[in-house]
Amino acid sequence: MIMKGLAIFPVAIFSLGFMSCDSANSPKPAPAPTSQTASGSTGSSGVSSPPAENWKYSADTDEMTGKSIAWACTSAPEGADLCLRKKEGRLESYVSFNSVSDGQFLCLEDDCRAKARFDDGQTITFSGVEAAGGKTTMLFIEPATNLVTRLRKAKTLKLQPPIYENSGEVLHFEVSGLKW
Repeated sequence: MIMKGLAIFPVAIFSLGFMSCDSANSPKPAPAPTSQTASGSTGSSGVSSPPAENWKYSADTDEMTGKSIAWACTSAPEGADLCLRKKEGRLESYVSFNSVSDGQFLCLEDDCRAKARFDDGQTITFSGVEAAGGKTTMLFIEPATNLVTRLRKAKTLKLQPPIYENSGEVLHFEVSGLKW
C-alpha cells in the first residue's frame, strides 16, 4: 500500500512545484482560533456576548519577494486545521494535522478525494493533493476558489479526507464568519 502512495510522489512534487523547503514559502502551522461559542449567546447576566470568531487571520511578508501572504485558519476538535492562503494572486487551501500522532493523509494511486458537506447540504467531492516532500500531515484541497465560495455561505463543514488507517473519519469545522 505504501508503494502505491509513493507512485504518485513525483506527480505531487510536479503539481506543487510552488512549494518550497524553506520556511518563508512553506505553509506554517495554523494559528489557534479563538474560542468557539454560540454566536450571539446570552450569558447568565443577560448580556449578549459577541459572535464567536471561528477564523484566525494573519499576514506575513515573503522575505525573498517582499510580497504579502495572507492566512485564515480554523480548527476542528479532531486535531486538524483548515487553512486558506493568498500569495501572489494565488489562493490555496489545505487541511493539516498538528502532529503525526493526530493523523496522516494517504492518497492512493488513483484516488485522493475529500468529501465535504456544508451545513445540511448534499455531500460534494473535492480533489486532494498531497504536499510536496512527503509531508503526510498536510493535504491540499482543490479547487480552493470553490471551497472558499462555499465556506463564505456556510456555518459548518464536515470534511472526510483520505486519512491513513482511518479513512471514514469526519473532521468537523465551525466556519461561519469567514472574511475573505
